[in-house]
Amino acid sequence: MGSDLARDLGDVSLEDRLRLMVENASDIVYQTRGLDIAWISPSVTTVLGWTPEELIGGPAAALVSPNQNREWIDINRAKLAAGEDVYQELLLQAKDGSERWFAGTAHPYAADGVTGFIVGMHDITVKWQARNSLALVEELFRVTTHSAGEGIALVDSDGVIVEGNEALGRFVGRSEADLVGVGWKSLVHPEDAAEQLDMCAALLSGRESSHRTRVRFVHSSGSVLFGDLSVAVVRSGDGTVHRLVLQIVDITDQTRAQDQLTDLAMIDPLTALMTRSAVLGRIDEALTAGGGRRDRLGVLLVDLDNLKVVNESLGRDAGDEVLATIARRLSGAIDDTSFAGRISGKLFIVVVPSAGDIDGLVRSAERLNDVIGAEILVQGRRVLITTSVGAVMSRTGSIGMGLLRDADVALSEAKRRGGGRVQVFDEGFATAAVRRLVLEEELRDAIAHREFIVHYQPVVALGDHGRVGFEALVRWMHPVTGLRGPDAFLEVAEDSRQIRSIGAQVLRQVCIDLVEMPDAEVTMGVNVSAVELGDPTWLPGVLRVFEETGVDPRRLVFEITETAVMSSRRSLRSELQQLRDCGAGIHLDDFGTGYSSISVLRDLPVSGMKLDRSFVTMMSDRSGSGAALAEGLVGLAKALGIDGVAEGIETPDQADRLRDMGWTHGQGYHFGRPAPLSAWLTPQ
Repeated sequence: MGSDLARDLGDVSLEDRLRLMVENASDIVYQTRGLDIAWISPSVTTVLGWTPEELIGGPAAALVSPNQNREWIDINRAKLAAGEDVYQELLLQAKDGSERWFAGTAHPYAADGVTGFIVGMHDITVKWQARNSLALVEELFRVTTHSAGEGIALVDSDGVIVEGNEALGRFVGRSEADLVGVGWKSLVHPEDAAEQLDMCAALLSGRESSHRTRVRFVHSSGSVLFGDLSVAVVRSGDGTVHRLVLQIVDITDQTRAQDQLTDLAMIDPLTALMTRSAVLGRIDEALTAGGGRRDRLGVLLVDLDNLKVVNESLGRDAGDEVLATIARRLSGAIDDTSFAGRISGKLFIVVVPSAGDIDGLVRSAERLNDVIGAEILVQGRRVLITTSVGAVMSRTGSIGMGLLRDADVALSEAKRRGGGRVQVFDEGFATAAVRRLVLEEELRDAIAHREFIVHYQPVVALGDHGRVGFEALVRWMHPVTGLRGPDAFLEVAEDSRQIRSIGAQVLRQVCIDLVEMPDAEVTMGVNVSAVELGDPTWLPGVLRVFEETGVDPRRLVFEITETAVMSSRRSLRSELQQLRDCGAGIHLDDFGTGYSSISVLRDLPVSGMKLDRSFVTMMSDRSGSGAALAEGLVGLAKALGIDGVAEGIETPDQADRLRDMGWTHGQGYHFGRPAPLSAWLTPQ
């Protein structure tokens, strides 16, 4: 078929061939005589709907939409008259009223004394719309970004700024005019420029459609700024990336503040030593760098034993001054390979990468103790600080967190043994620590399941040994091992502060027992720990139990130790007075062994004292000091008009001697061991 067509065309003249090409083209073609249409191609009818009869003889301008700007007519007419070809883009109107954009070139001609022009145009509606949309975007960009608070730039495919707003100019110290034509990367810090070029390449290639990152910029003054950069692409009609829109939010202040916070996270502001996290990082680095020498690194955890006394006597500012002084001394006492940090409060850490062995580490600890222990002059007062130290050597596979944990276990053992000593970590300590954690968990379960019960020990009148009251003593009915005494759990209960819940359960049980024996003329003594006294919710909880059980508070005696009172950071006088106002008694337990017995009697609303068992035991001493002290204290009780109870009476002789001294009440194994209340309800 192709050969037949070629053979047919071979018989057609050149003029006819051109006419066939024009008549079958999709582009529109028309010819004018003067300014009137003389001929149109069939495509004009196909594309725009106009027939030759409707157009030929009429003005060429009839094809043009009334919405088209007409200034081109005079301009193009002059050019055609001068014999110039004219390129034009026109909005043409179809017969049905629709409009389409066409572009083409008009060629002037003259034949037989007649002038005119021939126009061939193709449809550019889609391209024009895309181009117009882009122009609108750029205009919208200029209008909307002029007063925006964030820096905004429009960047072309070569990375050159086409438009930039005033906020961006302020940010980098340039005018808006100075931004145009500038390469984007010239605003960025040189160290970030390569990353920005990669980012632009990824966006322009279409691999990414948006991007966000933190970038350093350089102000015209040379200062470095920080911006939160967001980038989006603007695509042309064919989908290619034509522009990049960049938005920059100034985060310089936030970044610098964050950097300061990071510094604070790494450096303790009071002592200028490293923080816990920084030290752990350095330990891990040292362990990694040490290679085969890992077993040489030593860790010392240093606790200031008596800083609390400084804080309470001279104030927190004095305590901070001591901490800063200790930090300077530590820094000056270690070698260049070692480093120190402040873990928390009064707890310091010293890492000795070249300790060698445990003996070398202990010697380092002792040298540090000598340095720390030198006198410190604070607010005109000379202060001596003692320390407890936990020491541990690294082993194969050690990490910073594990060494810190082991050093803490050793430190706890040093403090348990009285403090003021260096304690080397032992695996047995870790086992004990695990047992302690297990016990804490068991105590939580015991509290939840109410496994604590109350045993009572009688308090008697020394004159006739008749029971006048009881002391409530807690016991733990363990579901597996059976009954446990307080020595098995009270220390852990107090350290973990679970004693508050245990004490509340004991008080409630005592109140219930009292309510169930309304005719018994006895009082019940309830022990109150230092932890409970330090809790501001303790008294409201006691008063709530009074109300809920209906107990008569006059049948209760709260036993508190001098040590618990003196160690409390809260003023207890008003709370204890509320209990006295309810009718409850307040007895000082273990009297004579606390900080300042006489001042406690003077300052608190106590109703009685309990002579510590150590004085009763000492009465058998030939020196007679125990008896003399016991006799002196009962005289003090009588002078103050308060009750006196002697504890720890185990023999008839002790009971008789105390009675003869003037003690009216006594308690101890001689009169009965602690037992369930039911054991004491039978008649005497």
